[in-house]
Amino acid sequence: MNRCITCFKCVRFNKEIAGEYDLGAYERGNHTVIDAPPGQQIDNLYSGNVVEICPVGALTNTDWRYQVRVWLTKTADSVSCFDADGQNIKLWYDHRQVFRATSRRNDDIDEGWICDIARYGYHTSIRPTG
Repeated sequence: MNRCITCFKCVRFNKEIAGEYDLGAYERGNHTVIDAPPGQQIDNLYSGNVVEICPVGALTNTDWRYQVRVWLTKTADSVSCFDADGQNIKLWYDHRQVFRATSRRNDDIDEGWICDIARYGYHTSIRPTG
């Protein structure tokens, strides 16, 4: 929370795009905290998008965090094979493995929002050894 500028983009996304109310702002003024309701967690099919839209990087994924520097990765445009929609994704990789998948805007298909199955589906792929 030390990076968060309380822009509320993540809260608005959850409410307006995902249609969920599992993320909110608590306290007031300079004590405002963006968090899930007490005793709950963010659990919807589009929850990975809040990490991607965060303008300052206050929200991060544990599978990408501290694994590799962004400037050491390459990107490749791809299409998700985990759904019938064919959501457009961008894969971030180096010579060894794929580190993350982000959305690639195509308004005809997905309007730039991808589901968590497309976002984290690369974990199921076979990784090279060695």
